[in-house]
Amino acid sequence: MNYPDSCALLGTLIDNERLELSVILGRGSSGVVYFAKDRTSKSRYAVKCMPKAEPGSLKHAMQRREI
Repeated sequence: MNYPDSCALLGTLIDNERLELSVILGRGSSGVVYFAKDRTSKSRYAVKCMPKAEPGSLKHAMQRREI
């Protein structure tokens, strides 16, 4: 699957503006993985972003297992 707008999230702040998405680590069939740094503690994380699936669908069930 192609995510042409995945670069659009670079620099985005998530989790109450605590984490900043700064580098794309990889792309796969279910989403894009970003390097994120905690702006307070300086901890580092990998954050997977996936397109939202339709509730009740097989894809939705698969995403729920990812969480």
